[in-house]
Amino acid sequence: MASLAHAQQRHALVIGIGQYEDAAWGRIHGDSDIYYAVKMLKVNHFNDIITLKNEEATKKSILSAFDTLQRNCKLGDKVYIQFSGHGQQVTDVDGDEENGYDEAWIPYDARPLYKKDVYEGENHLIDDEVNRLLSIIKAKIGPSGQIVVVVDACHSGDSTREPGDDAVARGFDEKFEIPKRNPARKEALKEDWITISPCKSHQINWEIAKPSVGKLTWCLYNLRWILSGLSNDALEEKIRQIMQENPGPLEQTPDFTGCLGVQQINDLFR
Repeated sequence: MASLAHAQQRHALVIGIGQYEDAAWGRIHGDSDIYYAVKMLKVNHFNDIITLKNEEATKKSILSAFDTLQRNCKLGDKVYIQFSGHGQQVTDVDGDEENGYDEAWIPYDARPLYKKDVYEGENHLIDDEVNRLLSIIKAKIGPSGQIVVVVDACHSGDSTREPGDDAVARGFDEKFEIPKRNPARKEALKEDWITISPCKSHQINWEIAKPSVGKLTWCLYNLRWILSGLSNDALEEKIRQIMQENPGPLEQTPDFTGCLGVQQINDLFR
């Protein structure tokens, strides 16, 4: 066990998008999150860090980065993955979502609305696909390895800002509606890692105004020196406290999902 611990490496992939190819998404500051996330990771001994910013973060490039990440991973390694950008709900075509919608990360080259034979969602990164990518990494690092995923986006919101208003939301109010296929119900995919989100799926994720940065990213950055000492419950409470000190127009509640009963997030940073 000692030799395995000594051999453990720490890998990270940080994706930050503020400007999109399709301006309909609205300007946000997901690209600013990269600076704060990388600073936090380096404090916690992550040296193998891949970053994708704005036009670098096409769906093809994100998939390629995941492939590079999994090829670099070995048994027992620790992995941190962050997506900062817009999110959107998408029609569930395979029946594993109770509410009928998947949640998607929005790469740089995705479009906000379905149009047959023009854009049918091929550049959206649906949660089922993210699950498969993470499962490949988990298979490489094994039970002794760990993955923490941070999603500083939301899947409800308006993606717009009134003139003179500093409140910026990360999300899109229109769902990506794919013509119904009436799939048979399936079980939800297993989440063999921990995911931290800045809000519940029905809430809006508001950015910090000064500096212009994602609210969850700002929380983790401010906690960077003590992350290795916080239990899951303590970390959630600290994040909630920082969010309350930096309120947006509407309340948002951090959300922790995955194998919380099995793993502690602070193990990633020790």
